Amino acid sequence: MSWKRSFDSSPPVRTGTASRRSPLKETSVFELFSPPLVQALKERGFSSPTDPQVRLVPIVTEGKNALLMAPTGTGKTEAAILPIIDKLIREGATRPRGTKLLYVTPLRALNRDMLERMQWWCKRFDIRLGVRHGDSSQAERTNLSLAPPDILITTPETLQILLIGRRIRESLATLRWLVVDEIHELAEDKRGSQLAVGLERLRRLVKGNVQVIGLSATVGSPERIAEFLVGRGRECEILRVPVEKDLSLRVEVPRPTAADSHFAETIYSFPEVAARLRTIRENVERYRSVLIFTNTRTEAEALANRFRVWDPRFPIGIHHSSLSKATREAVERDLKEGKLLGVICTSSLELGIDIGFLEFVIQYNSPRQVTRLIQRVGRSGHKIGRVSRGLVITQDSDDTLEAMVLCRRATLGELEPLEPFEAPYDSAVHQIAGLLIERGSWGLEEVYSLFRESYPYSTLSLETLKKLVTYMRERYPRLAFYSEAENRVSRARDIKPLFEYYFDNLSMIPDEKQYLVVEGDRMVGALDEAFVSEYGEVGVKFVEGGRCWKIEQIYSDKIYVRAEDDPTGAVPNWVGDEIPVPLEVALEVGATRRGYAEAVAESSEAKFIKELVKTYPVSEETLRDALREVAEQSSAGLPIPSDRLVTVERWDKYAIIQASFGHKVNRLLARVIGHLISEKIGQSVAVQQDPYRIVIEAEVSAKVVESILAELQSKDLRKVAEKAVERSGIFKRRLIHVGKKCGAISKDADYGSVSISGLVEALKETPVYEEAMKVIFHDDFDVDGASKVVSKMKSGEIEVKLLEYEGLSPIARIGVEEISRRGEIVSPERLRALLRQSTRVRILDTFLVAVCTHCWEFLELRRVRDLETLKKCPSCGREAIGLSTDSYENVFSLAMKARSRSTFRGKRLKLLTSLKRSAELRKEYGHTLDMLLAGRGIRLSDASNLASRMKKEGEAGGEVIDQIIEGEREALRRRYFASTGQ
Repeated sequence: MSWKRSFDSSPPVRTGTASRRSPLKETSVFELFSPPLVQALKERGFSSPTDPQVRLVPIVTEGKNALLMAPTGTGKTEAAILPIIDKLIREGATRPRGTKLLYVTPLRALNRDMLERMQWWCKRFDIRLGVRHGDSSQAERTNLSLAPPDILITTPETLQILLIGRRIRESLATLRWLVVDEIHELAEDKRGSQLAVGLERLRRLVKGNVQVIGLSATVGSPERIAEFLVGRGRECEILRVPVEKDLSLRVEVPRPTAADSHFAETIYSFPEVAARLRTIRENVERYRSVLIFTNTRTEAEALANRFRVWDPRFPIGIHHSSLSKATREAVERDLKEGKLLGVICTSSLELGIDIGFLEFVIQYNSPRQVTRLIQRVGRSGHKIGRVSRGLVITQDSDDTLEAMVLCRRATLGELEPLEPFEAPYDSAVHQIAGLLIERGSWGLEEVYSLFRESYPYSTLSLETLKKLVTYMRERYPRLAFYSEAENRVSRARDIKPLFEYYFDNLSMIPDEKQYLVVEGDRMVGALDEAFVSEYGEVGVKFVEGGRCWKIEQIYSDKIYVRAEDDPTGAVPNWVGDEIPVPLEVALEVGATRRGYAEAVAESSEAKFIKELVKTYPVSEETLRDALREVAEQSSAGLPIPSDRLVTVERWDKYAIIQASFGHKVNRLLARVIGHLISEKIGQSVAVQQDPYRIVIEAEVSAKVVESILAELQSKDLRKVAEKAVERSGIFKRRLIHVGKKCGAISKDADYGSVSISGLVEALKETPVYEEAMKVIFHDDFDVDGASKVVSKMKSGEIEVKLLEYEGLSPIARIGVEEISRRGEIVSPERLRALLRQSTRVRILDTFLVAVCTHCWEFLELRRVRDLETLKKCPSCGREAIGLSTDSYENVFSLAMKARSRSTFRGKRLKLLTSLKRSAELRKEYGHTLDMLLAGRGIRLSDASNLASRMKKEGEAGGEVIDQIIEGEREALRRRYFASTGQ
């Protein structure tokens, strides 16, 4: 069944004191434009404006700041840029030299997309358009500074470069409009803090006022985002086009059939997995333009592998940030052109990259947050009057109840508030460095005033700013000189460290690395830093690549393991990547369990189920299944953990606390309880958590755990949490990230090579240490939520009960069984067969850029499976087809220059040489080389060596798939061992 609810569109409102306004009627909006633009709109098929265009166009035309919140695919970009283009058209030849519109996007891929969308309009009206990001060539950068475009598209990181370039700064002095796209993606992290101060620096350069327009997905705290966009005390119209009025959602747990059990054997998996795959395929075939979202890359790859093994020809692709540019671009194009019916993706397609019209969205497992659900499902159905349709496929009772809650909240528009960082120190140090590069000396009050104008630093104290510039003076090598007597901050005498620091830290995104997992001398996979920092301890079991492993030793960036048969207590390798479930969502899940248990006790179960079906988008059958463990636990006479009850039980070697408080609260409580237990017994304690339980591996009774929960009620939770986390891996990770961004730690330092005790002692009284703690309590812990929970325990609103049972209680069993189910642990024999099959299909489905290295006229993105017949150039007939995993855009640019016989240097010369060499090798090795080149991390020289070995050894050399698997393992080995000189 589906569930739909309608809401009226919200009228626009303002921050500050300005009055409300009603939008103009649709028929009048395009009439605001000049006749040439009206004619162009007709040619482009803009017959009538969309709701966002009706609302935003008049406000931009009037020159007012605005924040537009609307779903992807509703014409947000055009709503912002068309009135600006209209003004540029009206000015014609009288336009002054310099950049008038700066368009900032969070991703290079969005830069490319915006460039393509704006090119037609700019060519039509002779408006200069440019793009500047990290991949721009030196020639392109020089051209932009010598002949500045009217419209410049860039990223927050590249803006930091623009702000210190003399010529670019001069061209930005004519700026009149600033558009920040997908601002919700920036507002909650330090990229946003960096951008906010950058925009204040930009305002100082401009001769007049700058009109600021923000484009955002629907978020839960629009006033906060508006103030973030325009700065403190400035007015901003807030325009919200709710997606929830047109949402149709349902939650489903596919049940395996007899056919699914047979199918499961062929894909080396479980019947439940087969049932989920079948359900996905049925919906993809029904709607024929579908995105299948997963929460992690691991899940996306696992799902794609299953489909590859099932039916290699089924037109479904995969898209995530770790894939090559060529593959991502090809998948986007093929979905848009209808060559693919569906794409399995992560948040990489959550933003507004143009992939054409979508009929349907499938969310694989709970999306964890309402905002995520709305953004993802909101990608579908965006034509006039269309509904956004989505299906959430879940795996267990936790997942199903959670997804139900999220769907209910989505249809009511109950979104999580965004929480921008408050005055982050590392971003501030970087911005001060930028100011000193701009100008050699600043009065501290002047710097303070600039920072305070931005929303993230509106609460910054002068004492804190003094602490930061003092740190910059006292670090070695010195970044700045600060004189207390003159109250000025100036460049240090040696300015080289200042420039190096600034350019090394243009991005506030932490440098995350992976750790090699080794069994004996064999590479078995890799783990993300987020996982290793939280769970990387000797004795911990984890799931990777369909097997369970136990950590025996950790050395530098390598984790030595042995295979483990029993997966009980193992941690799935994706947990470091997980989206946190908020406290409110977990509490509602607990309340649903409590309500059902009360209904069972009162013999009103049927009535309660019917009421729930009216409230949540789920069938009665699915709902009963999701509450099965509650019924089982009630029939055993056991208390039901809920929003008002925490239970503690002992099972095997674990103490399990059932607590429906969400990820961040449970993570904090787990760390604190583990720390207090460790102090009691004098041994290290392993903990893990999910949104509904905390699992502690220690020789302690449930009674001891209960007493510690009581003990918390009289403690300062933040202080205890700080002490508990200070020597942990998770704090070490954050300390290294902040230390690098502040220039306190070498950018080459990694988690495995730094001593936590030495690091903490060295940085204890510095802004670096303080900021790392701030990050922990922003990203990892919810101390306010945890304090409320503990306070309610103290008042008796939340009870704590011991649970005595012979085995594992039914609701606790959900979390323990999740490991085997989601890890899809299979036998080594099946795993090898699955690996070979999935690798073959993955390789044949990988895209490479094919180009003729003789005439340079032929250039195409092709799947490897389609390259076997491409031996000669269709244009010139020569056998000179070269291959590359680089982006189509880069190879196209090179081909254009090669036709004009330009001289090549640097990266382009390297690419040219590689293409010509691959063309020569294809003549000798044919399609074998194509397949080898598609292997992850396999370089052209590696492919040549592997192909040569196969040719020499004949049948003894094995199949090309075996060589690819070996080549990919060797690439993984090289990636880690070469970096350490081993």
